[in-house]
Amino acid sequence: GREISSYSYSQLFANESTVSAASILKQYRITSFPQIFYAYTIGQPFVTAEGRISKEEIYALCGDFYMEEFSVAPCSMGVDIGDKIYYVISRHVGGKRHYIKIGICLDPDELEVMMESYHVSRCVIDARPEKRVAIAFAAKYQRRVYCNYVQGDTIGTYKWNEDEQRVSSDKVEHLDASGLMIKQKRVVFPHRSTPCMEEFATQMSSLARRLEVDPRTGDTWYLYVNINSNNIEVGKNADHWRNAFSYDVMAYDEGTNPVHGPLQSRTRQSGIMSRYGH
Repeated sequence: GREISSYSYSQLFANESTVSAASILKQYRITSFPQIFYAYTIGQPFVTAEGRISKEEIYALCGDFYMEEFSVAPCSMGVDIGDKIYYVISRHVGGKRHYIKIGICLDPDELEVMMESYHVSRCVIDARPEKRVAIAFAAKYQRRVYCNYVQGDTIGTYKWNEDEQRVSSDKVEHLDASGLMIKQKRVVFPHRSTPCMEEFATQMSSLARRLEVDPRTGDTWYLYVNINSNNIEVGKNADHWRNAFSYDVMAYDEGTNPVHGPLQSRTRQSGIMSRYGH
């Protein structure tokens, strides 16, 4: 039959004598803080269009090439570990980054094959939750593989530690930076008919930037949320390729945040703070 979408208004069940559908509708019309209304009244994330990437935007960036099995020219790679190991590999072609390999592997040893086959000069891999796997992989490639750690004191900059093979970043900012590459059309993905592109586009569109508001103090900050988190269909709520893409941008960016330009130390921007999470 026809699919029906619905929401559960938890406040209605909490106290029917004081909370009604009419009062909720009135709150929706007059609220000055839609973020709070969506989160605490109807239990849904409040996301604006400018804070997310759509599948259509990904498809629009698909080129006329198919994925390659090796590269003579140097490449970069971003890796995110979830139920499997998700990776993307890119190289510079004509002023843009061409993503010549988008893949999944089950064994960390397969990443070593990618490193050699694509002449990966710099790779960034998420240090969490599989810290042991990430560190072991990095140890095999001195000054080529870096483990990413999310820290809140790195706003406006990536902090590279060559000796420890680690890079620290603010999650909101590095997702902003990689998202800007999409918005500015500075990347090219494989042909749309490539088998993995539908799932890749779904994962790339899974995260959205949401503005949070503290109702007591009025403080605001940005937070990335998975807008597909309620989708129970296997694989439809994953965001691993979105994170891997962001790590790849970090890898070839090599310390300059595309959002803010050259490295600079900063803790606030336009009165809005960014908080991080994973």
